[in-house]
Amino acid sequence: MASMSYQVLQVLVVRTHLLKMRIQHNCCKKCGRPHPNNVECATRCVNCGSHTHESDCNECPAFLEMKKILKMAYLEGITVGEARTRVTNLNNASTRRLAPPARPDPQPLQELRTLGESTMPMINEKIGNLTEYLAKTNDRFDRFDQRFDDKFSLYRDSNPERLGGIPVLYRHAIS
Repeated sequence: MASMSYQVLQVLVVRTHLLKMRIQHNCCKKCGRPHPNNVECATRCVNCGSHTHESDCNECPAFLEMKKILKMAYLEGITVGEARTRVTNLNNASTRRLAPPARPDPQPLQELRTLGESTMPMINEKIGNLTEYLAKTNDRFDRFDQRFDDKFSLYRDSNPERLGGIPVLYRHAIS
């Protein structure tokens, strides 16, 4: 038996029960109310309150949601309460995404245009000033190497016994 292996399929058992329709309860599956079997009644689901299907319908939205909750709880190893919260949040997020955008009020759009027209020239002017400043700064950096070389040459020529701050004695030892 130790050498035998079996392929295990993940099985999700969804057990649902309608509290009012359990054994020894006198509730009608068609309307969810307690009355004798021979009484005519209107169709009403006890799970979702809809009048389009009976309480044992597999297409009931409440049944499908509970099935989704139990499946998530089982697959992710979380409690049913936490799974219910996640499913509710997912449903709310998808509902918000599907909602059509409200038609914007024309007055704020006009205010935005006016604000843009008054602000854009100022922003463009500041961008121009920054561009000039950046060009000047780049020019200073380009000239820095030349200025540094000039200063170094001047220092070297005025101090022949030193080469770049290193005494001539050590120059022979280093080279």
